[in-house]
Order: sequence, then C-alpha cells, then structure tokens
Amino acid sequence: MDQEKLLLKLSEQIESLSDRMDSGFKSVDERFESIDRRFESIDRRFENIDKRFKNIDEQFVSIDTRFKRMDQRFDEMDTRFDNLISYMDRRFDRIEYAQQHDIKAMLDIIDQKVSRTRVDIDFLSEKTGVHDVKLNNLAKRLDE
Repeated sequence: MDQEKLLLKLSEQIESLSDRMDSGFKSVDERFESIDRRFESIDRRFENIDKRFKNIDEQFVSIDTRFKRMDQRFDEMDTRFDNLISYMDRRFDRIEYAQQHDIKAMLDIIDQKVSRTRVDIDFLSEKTGVHDVKLNNLAKRLDE
C-alpha cells in the first residue's frame, strides 16, 4: 500500500506539475500571441509606410514629368525667341536698307534741284547783268 500511496502521490504531483506546465505554456502562448499581434501591428504600419512611400514616389514621378514638360516649353520658347530675334534682325536690316535707299534717292533729288537752282541762278544772274547794262545805258541816255 505504501507503494500505491506513493504512486498516487506521484501521480498527483505529476498531474499538478502537468497543470502548472499547461498554465505556463498558456502564459507563453499568450505572450507569443501578444507578440504576434504587435508584429502584425508593426507589419500594418510598415505597409502603410510603404503605401505612403509609393504615393510619394508617384508624386515625384509626376513632378519630374511636369518639370520635363516645363523644360520642353522653355526650350520651345527659347527657339521661338531665337527665331523672332533672327526675323526681327532681317526685318530691321531690310528697313535700314530701304531707309538708306530712300535717303540716297532723296539726296539725289536734292542734289539735282540744287544743281538746277545753280543753273537758274547763273541764268538769272546773266539776265540781270544784261538788264543792268541796258538800264545803265538808258540811264546814261536820259542823263545826256
């Protein structure tokens, strides 16, 4: 009977130990579950951070595309300005040439008129001289 008591006691102790081990395992399982929940929460946070970074990357791509379009527009504007400057230079050269031509033509006309005026003055001077001689001759005859 001693052996039976001993076996019974041993059986009780094993059962008690088994119960304590079960409660310890439950405690460890609960801790692991808590850790798993924390990891899941961290995973969700990282997923949210990844989504934000993806959004930021998309925004950077969009901004980069906009800057490329702006660069193209500025290049187009530079080309247009260069073309406009070239066009205006040609137009100003033509206007300047036309003005020089007009001025030269005007000076030629003035020169011709001045030359004619000299001829006219010489002619009138000659006529005036003849008239003066005739007047002097008449004046002398009247005085005599």
